[in-house]
Amino acid sequence: MIVDTWMDLVMVSLLGGRERTEIEYRALLGAAGFRVERVVSTPIPFVIIESVTP
Repeated sequence: MIVDTWMDLVMVSLLGGRERTEIEYRALLGAAGFRVERVVSTPIPFVIIESVTP
C-alpha cells in the first residue's frame, strides 16, 4: 500500500523514528508510568493504543 510506504519513509527519514511492536510500546509506556488498557485495530495500517496512568 502506498500509505504504508510513505509513512515508513517519513518516520525513518524525517523523524528519525522506527516502527515499534505492541510489546515494545507496552514496555515504553510502562517505563513512563502508563498502563495499556487496550489496543484497537483500524481498517488502515495503524492501531490505537489506549493507555492510562494508574
